[in-house]
Amino acid sequence: MPPPHQATADAQPGASGATEAAPSPPAGARGASAPRRPTSRARAVLLRVATATLVPALLLGATELALRVAGVGASTTYLTPPDAAGVRRARPTFGARFFPPSQVRATVPLRVQTPKPPGTYRVFVLGGSAAQGAPDAAYSVARVLEHLLRQAAPTRRVEVFNVAVTAINSHAVREIASEVAALQPDLFVVYMGNNEVVGPFGVGDDVHAQVASLPLIRATVWLRGTRTGQLIAAARRQLTPPRGAVWRGMETFSRHRLAESDPRMTTVVNHFRANLEAIVATGHAAGASVLLCTVPTNLSASPPFASGEGDADGRYAAGQALWRAGDVTRAWEAFTEARDRDLVRFRADSRVNGVIRAVAGEVEPPSPGLRLVDLDAVVQRAAQAAKPGPTHPLLWEHVHLRFEGTYAVAKALALPVLAAWGLDTAALPDLRATGRALVYTGWSELEAAQWTAALMGRPPFTGQRHATERAAHMRRYAESVRTSLSERRLAAVDTAYAAAVAARPDDTLLRARYGDFLLRARAAPERALPLLAAAAQAEPERADVHDRHAEALSRVGQPDAALRAAQAAFERSQPSPQAYGNLGVALARERRLTAAASAFHAALALDPRHAWSHLHLAQVLALQGELAAARAAAERALALQPELPGVRALVARLRGR
Repeated sequence: MPPPHQATADAQPGASGATEAAPSPPAGARGASAPRRPTSRARAVLLRVATATLVPALLLGATELALRVAGVGASTTYLTPPDAAGVRRARPTFGARFFPPSQVRATVPLRVQTPKPPGTYRVFVLGGSAAQGAPDAAYSVARVLEHLLRQAAPTRRVEVFNVAVTAINSHAVREIASEVAALQPDLFVVYMGNNEVVGPFGVGDDVHAQVASLPLIRATVWLRGTRTGQLIAAARRQLTPPRGAVWRGMETFSRHRLAESDPRMTTVVNHFRANLEAIVATGHAAGASVLLCTVPTNLSASPPFASGEGDADGRYAAGQALWRAGDVTRAWEAFTEARDRDLVRFRADSRVNGVIRAVAGEVEPPSPGLRLVDLDAVVQRAAQAAKPGPTHPLLWEHVHLRFEGTYAVAKALALPVLAAWGLDTAALPDLRATGRALVYTGWSELEAAQWTAALMGRPPFTGQRHATERAAHMRRYAESVRTSLSERRLAAVDTAYAAAVAARPDDTLLRARYGDFLLRARAAPERALPLLAAAAQAEPERADVHDRHAEALSRVGQPDAALRAAQAAFERSQPSPQAYGNLGVALARERRLTAAASAFHAALALDPRHAWSHLHLAQVLALQGELAAARAAAERALALQPELPGVRALVARLRGR
């Protein structure tokens, strides 16, 4: 029996249902079996089609070549070409294909040897900021997973790479996956879903607009990666500067509201599924297994960002009451409804996690190389076991993992890998041992708590229930951690960093972290300098490392070198308030006050609400004797960000003068 598509193509039913034979050519017809030459009309059509496609393609190719020769634009692929040693890196500017320049978030430092050394098991962790490890990629899922696998299988060579990027969604993750597939992966870990609505081509705010056609999205992404596309985008920004194009973290994307029932959610979910399926196919085509992760979110200690007619706040309040009454099952049902009805959609909802579960379970034929890891269940079990309160045991705020959460997630990911290797999972190190190995200390906890407190003081968190109390609770926690860091404990942290750097001298993130600790916690710039210099040399395109290097050079009395390092950082940064502000700080350290003030004014021209620049401008103005202007700038910084370190003390000092 012929396949159905053949029967459909060959059979033309008549009135009786029988098939009619095609008429035979007339007897003696010349060339009856030879193809007919196209008519002049057909040739004209073909010519028009060729002209409409080939001519633009040739023009685009010529334009692209000319722009590359002229040095216009830059490559926006995720990976750099291999260097002389065969090492490929992550390009910090990859996000320029998806965001305006001021919103591009840097990639995590990456060094991948090509070809892959024999006997190496290579893992890539893909996703957004939760996968990347915000607030600090030094303690990401990738770092913890690598440690667990190496400790449990000491005879294996294991490499785990963090290829996640803040603020991206599946449209960008698909592009990254297609590139790292060339690096001989053994495993893809796909941990994404929080940014599907607010990310590129999601549902639109002042920066992004939803595009219904997936082929059009992919064509747009390709065009933006070309020099021609970059030139067109730059011209458009000059003619019509986008509103809200300054990066303010989540606040940048918090103005848009989208109800659960909005038809545009269907487009978001369909795009997510198509991209997820493409990522799985890419991994399998490269010979890699794939772990698809459900996305954990904070249901119990992170109220909805905006309630609306769906009464998300009401469902959250009901969940709190049920939880306090001991009805955990119904409480979590209410919490889940509250999350799904939230109009500001920064958390993966039930439909997104449903797609992940469906894709993991619907591969035909069933693939041993695809497995679901239910991270959401891991996190929810931990929350349900805790007492009701203002904080989550594994999450800092709505989605980002505490170190305890990162360990729990990494352990859940390690288990199927070890099972496939036939190894005993009891060999996994515990949380405390993992923290010691990665130098997660009280200082690390302090920085993460301060980051979270600052986040909670800004939109969209200020729109949550009891936002003021929740932010104050986090500030009190950060202060309690700070006061616990005695000189003895800081000395122990110092010793732990020194031992870790000696054991892993090629770990750029670790060197940079240790240098930063020596600058900020130990006031030891002379010890920080060689660490930061080595990190800057190893990662010459990393603006943040050059910034810290500049500070260390200034504090050891090398002003010329400090300014060169600061300028290097500025040149490698996307134009943003923070980039101008960092340059201003470097200039101020060298008492180039007029130039520093100009840099801070440039930062504030881009973003008048950049509290950090207001604070440093106030300090510069005070040094110049312009006390009234200094007070105004300091007061503005205090109004914008009351928890900003040093702002209250400066305001008090200036008010007293």
